Amino acid sequence: MNLYENMLIELQNEYGDIFTVIRLLWIDPSGTDIVTIDLNNSKAFPVLQRAEEIETALAE
Repeated sequence: MNLYENMLIELQNEYGDIFTVIRLLWIDPSGTDIVTIDLNNSKAFPVLQRAEEIETALAE
């Protein structure tokens, strides 16, 4: 799956319930690291993640 800046991603638990929505804020030029933020948490800070983590979560 292609990831894009400002993309909204709904993450689900094992029962199929949506438990959080994250926004993809930044993708590094090589495409390996991304910065996301949890939109359900008003006090959330941006989180640096590996793109593989998000792609794996979306594939499940």
